[in-house]
Amino acid sequence: MNSSFELNLNQRQSLSMSQDMQLSLSILQMNIMELEQFINEEVCNNPVIDFDDSIEHYIDYRKKGSDYNGQLETIEENNFELNLIIEENLHDLLKKQLRLSGLDNKSLKIGYYIIDNINEQGYLESDEMEIASHFRCSIEEVLKVLYIIQGFEPNGIGGKNIEECLIIQLRNLKKLNNDLEAIIKNHLKDIAKGNFNKIISNLKIEKDVLNHYVKLIKSLNPKPGLSFCIKNTEYVYPDLIVKNENGELQIDLLKDILPVLKINKEYLNLINDRSSKEFKFIKEKIKRAFLVMNSIEKRKKTLLKISRVILEQQINFLEGSHLNPISLKQIAEKTNLHVSTISRAVSGKFVLTDRGLFELKHFIQRETKKDEISYSVDFIKNKIKNMIEEEDKQKPLSDEKISSLLKTYGLDIARRTIAKYREELGIPSSNLRKFI
Repeated sequence: MNSSFELNLNQRQSLSMSQDMQLSLSILQMNIMELEQFINEEVCNNPVIDFDDSIEHYIDYRKKGSDYNGQLETIEENNFELNLIIEENLHDLLKKQLRLSGLDNKSLKIGYYIIDNINEQGYLESDEMEIASHFRCSIEEVLKVLYIIQGFEPNGIGGKNIEECLIIQLRNLKKLNNDLEAIIKNHLKDIAKGNFNKIISNLKIEKDVLNHYVKLIKSLNPKPGLSFCIKNTEYVYPDLIVKNENGELQIDLLKDILPVLKINKEYLNLINDRSSKEFKFIKEKIKRAFLVMNSIEKRKKTLLKISRVILEQQINFLEGSHLNPISLKQIAEKTNLHVSTISRAVSGKFVLTDRGLFELKHFIQRETKKDEISYSVDFIKNKIKNMIEEEDKQKPLSDEKISSLLKTYGLDIARRTIAKYREELGIPSSNLRKFI
């Protein structure tokens, strides 16, 4: 048997971050409320760090922070904080109502099963036969429980399709009649296409009556499960405040709600005694303290540097116009920072402007180029919105027509893209915008 040994050398690059760098990046990514919590925890865990509540600092704070104080009062008084919505599980909401319905144990089990088979849009994904077979009961027992659930909030829950969903809503509102039921079951597509004469002819009803029915149907919610959530309010403070003074931006961090840190002098004196048994412990804590303080200062400089590049590009928006295009790559080139650093810095940060409170990421816009001229998505959306607002309501503009009109501005935007932007603006299709 022949055996041989070979020695192979492979060269490769790898990036490993030190703990110091990891902490610095972690602090950069924190928003102002997270940073405040982090600072408080550091003070509790590190005896070397103290809050700087000296008279000198207080006077300096009042001098430098007077503008901040006024703006903070404005935030408090006018409730400018962004309200974030936290959704409660739809199934939990329905089960709460089921438990209050007074049903017996067997019916409750059937009810829980039905609710577990309702999707997030509010539609039932199992049929009565399947449920009856699962519980070895009659279809009538299932229908009895289902009928009760269909009376729960949100209105329209528990239908198997859009037609059942709309009929349930009208039934609960006590507005359902034979004509409305026939329109929903047989003519929803005709309503969408504007084939109103066909409906009038088939049902032998007056035009005014059909107008009333169509408005009533359009007022209903085709996906009731998506429309309901329990609102728990969380308040968000801005990390940055920007003021536009005659075209010149003043950008400041809202730093004065953060506690200022200092090193406890007693521990600094103890570190001079290398013979003490606490020397190693104190040295490590002091090193950590300086690292935290330096990282916070670095966060401040980095965030100001990035936000200035972003917001100077958005002067038009701050003055009441549209957003201009700017990408993470362009910001990286102007700040000499890595794209990943910029992404961390803008994440979860909010800016208070004269136009309201915005997430910093809101100002970073994709671009569309035409003849070497860049247009932001926001600019194109505004064009679409303005066209629709000014359209003839009897002959609303189709997505294809909007695409053609945009070409007169030198913007070659596909019909599918128009439809996508229109939906993002919450604007229905031309068929649904048509007034009878």
